[in-house]
Amino acid sequence: MSVSIHDLAAYKARGEKFVMLTAYDFPTAQILDEAGVPVLLVGDSLAQVILGYDTTIPVSVDEMLHHTRAVARGAHNALIIGDMPFGTFGLTPQSVHLFGGYKVQGRSEEQAENIVRWAKELEEAGAFSLVLECVPSDLAARITRALSIPTIGIGAGPDCDAQVLVINDLLGLTPGKAPKFVKRYANLREEISAAARRYADEVARGEYPGPEHSYS
Repeated sequence: MSVSIHDLAAYKARGEKFVMLTAYDFPTAQILDEAGVPVLLVGDSLAQVILGYDTTIPVSVDEMLHHTRAVARGAHNALIIGDMPFGTFGLTPQSVHLFGGYKVQGRSEEQAENIVRWAKELEEAGAFSLVLECVPSDLAARITRALSIPTIGIGAGPDCDAQVLVINDLLGLTPGKAPKFVKRYANLREEISAAARRYADEVARGEYPGPEHSYS
C-alpha cells in the first residue's frame, strides 16, 4: 500500500520512528521501495553526488524533475519527495555562502528561538513534515516536541521523529571522510572498484567471456 502524508502523521502520533533515504534513479528507487523504505527523497544533493557540482546551488528545476520522474517509475509504495532547487525559495542549507559554509545552526539562544519560530510558522503554513539538518540535539528535541508534524533529522540527534541519510553515504560510495552524523552501512565504493578490476583482469587474461558467457 502506498505511503501518504497521513501515514507520516500517524507514525508521529504513535511514537513510531521511520526513515527517509535519498534516491536519484530508477534502480535505486526500486531497491529501496522493495526494502520497505517509506519515504524517498530526491534531494538537491544529487547536484554533488550524481551530477558532480561542487555545491547544491547550480542544480536546476529541470534536472530535479528528470531524476524525480525516474524515481517515481521505480517506487510504487514509498512517498516520494522532491527538493526544490536553490533560488525557488529560501531553504537554509541551500544558502551555504550566506551562512559561511555548512555548519551547525542554532547554538545561540537567539538562533534557537528563531529556528523554533520558523518551524512553527512552517507548520502553520501547511508543511506536513520538517527536515532538521545540522542543529544541536537538544534544539531538535525541543522542535519535535513543539510540532504536531513529524521532524526528520540529519545531523540533529536521536529525538527527531525520523532520520534521513544520503544513500551514497549510507552505502559507502562517497569518497573521503564522512560527516560526524553519517554511519556507513556498506563499503560499495571498494566493492565496485574491486569488481571492475577483476573484470578488467579476466578480459586481459582471456578468461572472460568464456564458453558459459558466449553464444554458440
